[in-house]
Amino acid sequence: MARAVDALARRAFARVELGRHLVRKGFTEEVVAVALDRLAERGYLDDLAYARGFVHSRMTGRAYGPRRVRTELARRGVMPTLVEQVLAERAADAESAPEDGALVAGRRRMGALRGVASDVARRRLVGWLVRRGFGMGESMRAARRLLEDAAASPADDAGCVDLED
Repeated sequence: MARAVDALARRAFARVELGRHLVRKGFTEEVVAVALDRLAERGYLDDLAYARGFVHSRMTGRAYGPRRVRTELARRGVMPTLVEQVLAERAADAESAPEDGALVAGRRRMGALRGVASDVARRRLVGWLVRRGFGMGESMRAARRLLEDAAASPADDAGCVDLED
């Protein structure tokens, strides 16, 4: 159990993820199961809290979309019902602050597209957003809006795209 506590002291883990980690370190599955149960009973291991923190950090800090977050949490062993619950909570919060996640993420990328032709910029931005986990339609709408905003702003703005084809 000490090894599990040491791992949790370094960073948060989902239950399945920590179990895999401990098995790789040479512990038997029976010992790992007992240790995980004890940690959960004491409140050190909580998949719901882990998923909430993960969703917040990835969707806010790294600008990931819900698809990518869902995939990464599944890879870490978080139950799909918990993932959907946390994403639904996040969507409800987003309704109170309606800024589109794809727009926020796309704004971060616009600086890298400076001086690129509009059709190339649109293709690159949509591809980047889709790889970040946003849906194709959402990515296309965000790219269209961002590129229209860039075209409407003065040409000397930092991060604008050269739309003079």
